Amino acid sequence: MCLVYVVSGLYKVQGEVWQDGTAFFYIMRVPEFELPGWSSLVYDNDVLVFLGTYSTILFLVYFPMGTWWRGCARGRRRHPSPSMCPSACSWDSPRSP
Repeated sequence: MCLVYVVSGLYKVQGEVWQDGTAFFYIMRVPEFELPGWSSLVYDNDVLVFLGTYSTILFLVYFPMGTWWRGCARGRRRHPSPSMCPSACSWDSPRSP
């Protein structure tokens, strides 16, 4: 699932409307994604459109790394390779207090 997020974010970065920060404007104009009363406030404000576009990209690319690191640091997840996991990761059981 994390791979889907990263690949989606990286493909979006390649698109021209995502690079210039206007993709959120076009998304908010589609009737299926429109939020009544809010969409017009968002797409009329250039700063909100820019922030919405780039925050989407940042979330898609960095969210999987955040879930991996958090789970590894707490010792709750198993990883396919010890080299991928910092030394704080417990392989057999959660760390004792």
